[in-house]
Amino acid sequence: MNKIVSFCEDSSQQQLLGDILCMISSRVRRSHFRKSHRNALKYIIEQLEVRHAEIGWQLYICLTNSMMDNTLYVDRIFFDDSFTKYIILQENRSHLSQGTTGLSCWQASCDLANYLLKYGRDYISGNNVLELGAGCGLLGIALAAVGFVKSITLSDGNIDVLNVIRDNIQLNFPKNCGIFNVIFLEWEAINLENIPVLPDIIFAADVVYDLLAIKPLVHAIKKLLIALTKENKTGPYCLLANTIRNQETIDKFVTCTGENGLSIRNCFIYENSIFKFATKNIEDQSLFPFTSSVQCPTIFHELILKD
Repeated sequence: MNKIVSFCEDSSQQQLLGDILCMISSRVRRSHFRKSHRNALKYIIEQLEVRHAEIGWQLYICLTNSMMDNTLYVDRIFFDDSFTKYIILQENRSHLSQGTTGLSCWQASCDLANYLLKYGRDYISGNNVLELGAGCGLLGIALAAVGFVKSITLSDGNIDVLNVIRDNIQLNFPKNCGIFNVIFLEWEAINLENIPVLPDIIFAADVVYDLLAIKPLVHAIKKLLIALTKENKTGPYCLLANTIRNQETIDKFVTCTGENGLSIRNCFIYENSIFKFATKNIEDQSLFPFTSSVQCPTIFHELILKD
Protein backbone atom coordinates (compact mmCIF):
# COMPACT_ATOMS: atom_id res chain seq x y z
CA MET A 1 0.00 0.00 0.00
CA ASN A 2 2.77 2.44 0.87
CA LYS A 3 4.31 1.76 -2.54
CA ILE A 4 1.07 2.90 -4.16
CA VAL A 5 0.95 6.00 -1.94
CA SER A 6 4.52 6.90 -2.91
CA PHE A 7 3.63 6.36 -6.57
CA CYS A 8 0.66 8.71 -6.24
CA GLU A 9 2.69 11.53 -4.65
CA ASP A 10 3.72 12.45 -8.18
CA SER A 11 0.66 14.22 -9.60
CA SER A 12 1.18 12.89 -13.13
CA GLN A 13 1.49 9.29 -11.89
CA GLN A 14 -1.53 9.72 -9.62
CA GLN A 15 -3.51 11.00 -12.58
CA LEU A 16 -2.37 7.98 -14.60
CA LEU A 17 -3.64 5.59 -11.92
CA GLY A 18 -6.86 7.56 -11.50
CA ASP A 19 -7.47 7.63 -15.24
CA ILE A 20 -7.02 3.85 -15.42
CA LEU A 21 -9.52 3.29 -12.60
CA CYS A 22 -12.04 5.60 -14.27
CA MET A 23 -11.39 4.02 -17.67
CA ILE A 24 -12.07 0.57 -16.20
CA SER A 25 -15.39 1.86 -14.88
CA SER A 26 -16.43 3.35 -18.21
CA ARG A 27 -15.17 0.46 -20.35
CA VAL A 28 -16.76 -2.30 -18.32
CA ARG A 29 -19.47 -0.72 -16.20
CA ARG A 30 -19.36 1.24 -12.99
CA SER A 31 -16.54 -0.50 -11.17
CA HIS A 32 -17.73 -2.58 -8.23
CA PHE A 33 -15.63 -2.51 -5.07
CA ARG A 34 -15.58 -4.76 -2.03
CA LYS A 35 -15.18 -3.24 1.45
CA SER A 36 -11.44 -3.97 1.59
CA HIS A 37 -10.91 -2.10 -1.70
CA ARG A 38 -12.90 0.86 -0.38
CA ASN A 39 -10.73 0.89 2.74
CA ALA A 40 -7.62 0.78 0.55
CA LEU A 41 -8.77 3.85 -1.38
CA LYS A 42 -9.48 5.64 1.89
CA TYR A 43 -6.01 4.78 3.14
CA ILE A 44 -4.33 6.04 -0.04
CA ILE A 45 -6.21 9.34 0.10
CA GLU A 46 -5.55 9.79 3.84
CA GLN A 47 -1.83 9.14 3.42
CA LEU A 48 -1.62 11.56 0.49
CA GLU A 49 -3.30 14.20 2.67
CA VAL A 50 -0.76 13.55 5.44
CA ARG A 51 2.04 14.03 2.91
CA HIS A 52 0.37 17.25 1.68
CA ALA A 53 0.10 15.85 -1.84
CA GLU A 54 -2.48 17.21 -4.24
CA ILE A 55 -5.25 14.67 -4.76
CA GLY A 56 -6.93 14.39 -8.15
CA TRP A 57 -10.68 14.15 -8.63
CA GLN A 58 -10.45 10.62 -10.06
CA LEU A 59 -9.58 9.01 -6.72
CA TYR A 60 -12.45 10.83 -5.01
CA ILE A 61 -14.88 9.69 -7.72
CA CYS A 62 -13.77 6.06 -7.31
CA LEU A 63 -14.14 6.32 -3.53
CA THR A 64 -17.62 7.83 -3.85
CA ASN A 65 -18.70 5.09 -6.27
CA SER A 66 -17.40 2.41 -3.92
CA MET A 67 -19.51 3.79 -1.06
CA MET A 68 -22.70 3.57 -3.14
CA ASP A 69 -22.03 0.07 -4.42
CA ASN A 70 -24.16 -2.84 -3.19
CA THR A 71 -23.94 -5.38 -6.00
CA LEU A 72 -23.66 -9.16 -5.95
CA TYR A 73 -20.46 -9.12 -8.01
CA VAL A 74 -17.33 -7.08 -7.38
CA ASP A 75 -14.14 -6.42 -9.31
CA ARG A 76 -10.65 -7.47 -8.26
CA ILE A 77 -7.92 -5.47 -10.02
CA PHE A 78 -4.26 -6.51 -10.23
CA PHE A 79 -1.74 -3.90 -11.42
CA ASP A 80 1.82 -4.46 -12.58
CA ASP A 81 4.70 -2.66 -10.84
CA SER A 82 4.38 0.36 -13.12
CA PHE A 83 0.59 0.63 -12.53
CA THR A 84 0.11 0.93 -16.30
CA LYS A 85 -1.08 -2.62 -17.02
CA TYR A 86 -3.74 -4.52 -15.16
CA ILE A 87 -5.93 -7.60 -14.97
CA ILE A 88 -9.53 -7.17 -13.88
CA LEU A 89 -11.66 -10.02 -12.52
CA GLN A 90 -15.34 -10.11 -11.75
CA GLU A 91 -16.14 -12.31 -8.76
CA ASN A 92 -18.99 -13.00 -6.37
CA ARG A 93 -18.89 -11.24 -3.00
CA SER A 94 -19.58 -14.55 -1.28
CA HIS A 95 -17.01 -17.36 -1.34
CA LEU A 96 -19.88 -19.87 -1.49
CA SER A 97 -22.67 -18.98 -3.87
CA GLN A 98 -25.12 -20.88 -6.08
CA GLY A 99 -23.81 -24.17 -4.71
CA THR A 100 -20.20 -23.61 -5.76
CA THR A 101 -16.98 -21.99 -4.54
CA GLY A 102 -15.88 -21.25 -8.10
CA LEU A 103 -17.49 -17.82 -8.41
CA SER A 104 -14.79 -16.19 -6.25
CA CYS A 105 -11.04 -15.75 -6.59
CA TRP A 106 -9.03 -17.85 -4.12
CA GLN A 107 -5.59 -17.54 -2.58
CA ALA A 108 -3.98 -20.55 -4.25
CA SER A 109 -4.88 -19.36 -7.75
CA CYS A 110 -3.16 -16.04 -7.00
CA ASP A 111 -0.08 -17.86 -5.66
CA LEU A 112 0.06 -20.28 -8.60
CA ALA A 113 -0.21 -17.44 -11.13
CA ASN A 114 2.54 -15.55 -9.31
CA TYR A 115 4.83 -18.61 -9.26
CA LEU A 116 4.37 -19.46 -12.92
CA LEU A 117 4.96 -15.92 -14.16
CA LYS A 118 8.15 -15.52 -12.10
CA TYR A 119 9.71 -18.96 -11.73
CA GLY A 120 7.72 -21.42 -13.81
CA ARG A 121 8.20 -20.35 -17.40
CA ASP A 122 9.58 -23.78 -18.27
CA TYR A 123 6.12 -25.13 -17.43
CA ILE A 124 4.27 -22.81 -19.77
CA SER A 125 6.47 -21.50 -22.61
CA GLY A 126 4.98 -22.62 -25.93
CA ASN A 127 2.70 -25.16 -24.25
CA ASN A 128 -1.00 -25.96 -24.44
CA VAL A 129 -2.44 -25.59 -20.95
CA LEU A 130 -5.48 -27.18 -19.29
CA GLU A 131 -6.79 -25.93 -15.95
CA LEU A 132 -9.15 -28.05 -13.85
CA GLY A 133 -11.62 -26.13 -11.70
CA ALA A 134 -10.65 -22.78 -13.19
CA GLY A 135 -12.89 -20.64 -10.98
CA CYS A 136 -12.90 -17.00 -12.11
CA GLY A 137 -10.19 -17.68 -14.67
CA LEU A 138 -7.36 -15.71 -13.04
CA LEU A 139 -4.61 -18.21 -13.85
CA GLY A 140 -5.49 -18.55 -17.52
CA ILE A 141 -5.97 -14.82 -17.98
CA ALA A 142 -2.62 -14.09 -16.31
CA LEU A 143 -0.82 -16.63 -18.51
CA ALA A 144 -2.44 -15.25 -21.64
CA ALA A 145 -1.56 -11.68 -20.65
CA VAL A 146 2.19 -12.41 -20.66
CA GLY A 147 1.95 -14.34 -23.94
CA PHE A 148 4.07 -17.40 -23.13
CA VAL A 149 1.48 -20.13 -23.70
CA LYS A 150 0.24 -21.56 -26.98
CA SER A 151 -3.35 -22.18 -25.89
CA ILE A 152 -5.37 -22.21 -22.68
CA THR A 153 -8.33 -24.47 -21.92
CA LEU A 154 -10.23 -23.43 -18.79
CA SER A 155 -12.63 -26.02 -17.41
CA ASP A 156 -15.18 -26.33 -14.64
CA GLY A 157 -18.17 -28.48 -13.79
CA ASN A 158 -20.51 -25.56 -13.10
CA ILE A 159 -22.26 -23.54 -15.83
CA ASP A 160 -22.41 -20.34 -13.75
CA VAL A 161 -18.65 -20.52 -13.20
CA LEU A 162 -18.04 -20.95 -16.94
CA ASN A 163 -20.14 -17.85 -17.64
CA VAL A 164 -18.03 -15.82 -15.19
CA ILE A 165 -14.84 -17.10 -16.87
CA ARG A 166 -16.15 -16.00 -20.29
CA ASP A 167 -17.10 -12.58 -18.89
CA ASN A 168 -13.64 -12.14 -17.37
CA ILE A 169 -11.92 -13.09 -20.62
CA GLN A 170 -14.00 -10.45 -22.41
CA LEU A 171 -13.03 -7.86 -19.79
CA ASN A 172 -9.33 -8.38 -20.49
CA PHE A 173 -8.99 -9.39 -24.15
CA PRO A 174 -10.45 -8.43 -27.54
CA LYS A 175 -13.30 -10.54 -28.87
CA ASN A 176 -11.12 -12.09 -31.55
CA CYS A 177 -8.63 -13.49 -29.03
CA GLY A 178 -8.40 -17.14 -30.08
CA ILE A 179 -6.09 -18.46 -27.39
CA PHE A 180 -8.89 -19.54 -25.00
CA ASN A 181 -11.24 -22.52 -24.82
CA VAL A 182 -13.82 -22.62 -22.02
CA ILE A 183 -15.36 -26.06 -21.49
CA PHE A 184 -17.69 -27.93 -19.16
CA LEU A 185 -15.70 -30.75 -17.57
CA GLU A 186 -16.68 -32.94 -14.64
CA TRP A 187 -13.93 -34.89 -12.92
CA GLU A 188 -16.08 -38.00 -12.69
CA ALA A 189 -16.59 -38.07 -16.47
CA ILE A 190 -13.27 -37.04 -18.01
CA ASN A 191 -13.26 -37.62 -21.77
CA LEU A 192 -10.29 -36.52 -23.84
CA GLU A 193 -12.54 -36.10 -26.87
CA ASN A 194 -14.31 -33.23 -25.09
CA ILE A 195 -11.04 -31.30 -24.67
CA PRO A 196 -10.53 -29.23 -27.85
CA VAL A 197 -6.75 -28.86 -27.54
CA LEU A 198 -4.62 -31.67 -26.14
CA PRO A 199 -2.70 -30.16 -23.20
CA ASP A 200 1.01 -30.41 -22.54
CA ILE A 201 0.52 -29.61 -18.87
CA ILE A 202 -2.37 -29.56 -16.39
CA PHE A 203 -2.87 -26.97 -13.63
CA ALA A 204 -5.31 -26.78 -10.73
CA ALA A 205 -5.62 -24.37 -7.80
CA ASP A 206 -7.57 -24.60 -4.54
CA VAL A 207 -9.31 -27.80 -5.58
CA VAL A 208 -8.37 -29.85 -2.48
CA TYR A 209 -10.77 -28.74 0.25
CA ASP A 210 -13.55 -31.35 0.23
CA LEU A 211 -12.68 -34.90 1.30
CA LEU A 212 -15.39 -36.31 -0.97
CA ALA A 213 -13.89 -34.61 -4.03
CA ILE A 214 -10.33 -35.88 -3.54
CA LYS A 215 -10.75 -39.30 -5.16
CA PRO A 216 -12.61 -38.00 -8.28
CA LEU A 217 -9.92 -35.33 -8.69
CA VAL A 218 -7.05 -37.82 -8.42
CA HIS A 219 -8.76 -40.25 -10.81
CA ALA A 220 -9.31 -37.42 -13.31
CA ILE A 221 -5.67 -36.35 -13.16
CA LYS A 222 -4.47 -39.94 -13.59
CA LYS A 223 -6.81 -40.54 -16.53
CA LEU A 224 -5.60 -37.38 -18.24
CA LEU A 225 -1.92 -38.18 -17.69
CA ILE A 226 -2.38 -41.72 -19.06
CA ALA A 227 -4.21 -40.38 -22.11
CA LEU A 228 -1.53 -37.76 -22.74
CA THR A 229 1.19 -40.41 -22.47
CA LYS A 230 -0.61 -42.50 -25.11
CA GLU A 231 -0.73 -39.43 -27.34
CA ASN A 232 3.07 -39.26 -27.18
CA LYS A 233 3.14 -36.24 -24.91
CA THR A 234 6.60 -36.27 -23.31
CA GLY A 235 6.49 -36.72 -19.54
CA PRO A 236 3.09 -35.11 -18.88
CA TYR A 237 2.52 -33.78 -15.39
CA CYS A 238 0.07 -31.81 -13.29
CA LEU A 239 0.95 -28.90 -10.99
CA LEU A 240 -1.49 -28.16 -8.19
CA ALA A 241 -1.53 -25.33 -5.65
CA ASN A 242 -3.73 -25.65 -2.56
CA THR A 243 -4.13 -23.51 0.52
CA ILE A 244 -3.52 -25.52 3.70
CA ARG A 245 -6.64 -24.80 5.73
CA ASN A 246 -6.80 -28.31 7.14
CA GLN A 247 -3.64 -30.43 7.16
CA GLU A 248 -5.66 -33.66 7.33
CA THR A 249 -7.30 -32.85 3.99
CA ILE A 250 -3.92 -32.27 2.33
CA ASP A 251 -2.54 -35.48 3.87
CA LYS A 252 -5.48 -37.49 2.53
CA PHE A 253 -4.92 -36.01 -0.91
CA VAL A 254 -1.24 -37.01 -0.83
CA THR A 255 -2.15 -40.53 0.34
CA CYS A 256 -4.78 -40.85 -2.39
CA THR A 257 -2.29 -39.90 -5.12
CA GLY A 258 0.10 -42.64 -3.99
CA GLU A 259 -2.65 -45.24 -3.82
CA ASN A 260 -3.80 -44.44 -7.35
CA GLY A 261 -0.63 -44.62 -9.39
CA LEU A 262 0.66 -41.06 -9.06
CA SER A 263 3.97 -39.80 -7.68
CA ILE A 264 4.85 -36.40 -6.24
CA ARG A 265 7.93 -35.27 -8.14
CA ASN A 266 8.22 -31.89 -6.45
CA CYS A 267 6.68 -30.13 -3.46
CA PHE A 268 7.19 -26.62 -2.06
CA ILE A 269 5.35 -23.96 -0.05
CA TYR A 270 4.57 -20.25 -0.35
CA GLU A 271 4.02 -18.57 3.01
CA ASN A 272 4.42 -15.03 4.37
CA SER A 273 5.77 -13.83 1.00
CA ILE A 274 8.45 -16.54 0.94
CA PHE A 275 8.77 -19.48 -1.45
CA LYS A 276 10.17 -22.42 0.52
CA PHE A 277 11.82 -24.81 -1.91
CA ALA A 278 13.73 -27.98 -1.01
CA THR A 279 17.14 -26.34 -1.42
CA LYS A 280 16.49 -22.65 -0.73
CA ASN A 281 14.02 -19.98 0.29
CA ILE A 282 13.17 -16.96 -1.87
CA GLU A 283 11.51 -13.82 -0.54
CA ASP A 284 8.84 -12.78 -3.02
CA GLN A 285 6.13 -10.12 -3.04
CA SER A 286 3.29 -11.56 -5.08
CA LEU A 287 2.13 -10.05 -8.34
CA PHE A 288 -1.36 -11.13 -7.23
CA PRO A 289 -1.71 -10.19 -3.54
CA PHE A 290 -4.56 -11.87 -1.68
CA THR A 291 -5.89 -10.59 1.63
CA SER A 292 -7.68 -12.82 4.10
CA SER A 293 -8.60 -12.70 7.78
CA VAL A 294 -6.86 -16.06 8.19
CA GLN A 295 -3.29 -16.44 6.92
CA CYS A 296 -2.57 -19.92 5.56
CA PRO A 297 0.34 -21.28 3.51
CA THR A 298 -0.10 -22.54 -0.04
CA ILE A 299 1.42 -25.92 -0.90
CA PHE A 300 2.42 -26.92 -4.43
CA HIS A 301 2.52 -30.53 -5.70
CA GLU A 302 3.87 -31.64 -9.06
CA LEU A 303 2.25 -34.97 -9.97
CA ILE A 304 3.45 -37.54 -12.52
CA LEU A 305 2.54 -41.14 -13.30
CA LYS A 306 4.38 -43.78 -11.31
CA ASP A 307 6.95 -45.75 -13.30
